[in-house]
Amino acid sequence: MKILYYFWGENTKDDMINALSSSGHEVTLIFAPGENYLENPKLEQTVADAVRQNHCDIIFSFNYLPVISQAAVRAAVPYFAWVYDCPHWTLYSPTIKNSCNYLFLFDRSMEDMARSLGAPHTCHLPLAVNTDRLRQLLSAPSSCSHEISFVGSLYEENLFHQIRYLPDELRGFLDGILVSQKQFQGQDLLSELMSPALTSQLGDYLKYDQNPLCPIPPKQFFLSMLQKELSSEERISYLNVLAETHRVSLYTTSDAALCPNTIYCGTASYTQEMPFVFAHSKINLNLTLRSIVSGIPLRALDIMGCGGFLLSNYQPELDMYFDAGAEYVYFVDEQDMLAKTDYYLSHPKERNEIAQNGLKKIETEFSYKHQLQKMFSVLS
Repeated sequence: MKILYYFWGENTKDDMINALSSSGHEVTLIFAPGENYLENPKLEQTVADAVRQNHCDIIFSFNYLPVISQAAVRAAVPYFAWVYDCPHWTLYSPTIKNSCNYLFLFDRSMEDMARSLGAPHTCHLPLAVNTDRLRQLLSAPSSCSHEISFVGSLYEENLFHQIRYLPDELRGFLDGILVSQKQFQGQDLLSELMSPALTSQLGDYLKYDQNPLCPIPPKQFFLSMLQKELSSEERISYLNVLAETHRVSLYTTSDAALCPNTIYCGTASYTQEMPFVFAHSKINLNLTLRSIVSGIPLRALDIMGCGGFLLSNYQPELDMYFDAGAEYVYFVDEQDMLAKTDYYLSHPKERNEIAQNGLKKIETEFSYKHQLQKMFSVLS
């Protein structure tokens, strides 16, 4: 097929284009940056013209961009969007119902939501890793070495954390909800507890203008706020508990002072530095953003794709696709995390075997070519 690939700056472009080209597809890359992906007639026309001029059969992008969907309608071709952000607000655009849309979502709960919003073609598709590129990159010598590492944001600048004017009773109730959700990994209590009454009450204190081009329901807006706050609290707490007794290396753009006993290492670029961190850490910690209700975060796949040992919070789809204890290890609370950290640090042979098993699973079932075969099978 001839594919028009719309690039907006994502890190995964080269891996995807390599997989498309090596699978026999002809790829035309277009980069026409525009801050407004909800409604942008000029960009829409540019993309539609590019489809016609290059005789493309489909348009592809990572994440769902409403203006690209509208361009596909103009050009009368299918639009394939592989979503890897969660939450992904543009799914609430009315354009989601365009018949040209083929949505590939890495989280099953997100797929259910897109279908309920009227998306005509949806498919659950976990994300992918280019292990060939990583293997070549990691063949270079490196001085990188960590006992335990965590790469990611602490989300301390979230909206909930900034609100200081909620009544004590409401604030206390929300704190109680967050405490309750902390007790359960792999279960989405927050969505169930975000009742219409609570949504209405929050709306009295937190106003936001609902964009008709992307009408995010108030419940989802407030739910995302709480999920991000919960993720922040969990990440800071887990890292601090772990750093009391272990050497924890922290790569983040957040305020590292929130985790004072960790070893702050600055940031690591996704394509060049992060793989070395994963490959040369005895234990790689994954703490999933709570808005990812069931799916496998790309970070977890990247860790295993680099041959790193993955220690993750419990995540339903991670447990569905991988053999816990043989290809990766999960924990259910702080004490479980500490116990498993101590065990696998003191059992290097078992730790390395698990890391290698995880890598083999990524190579066989989570390569770009493997996932592309699933993606394009929807047209057959």
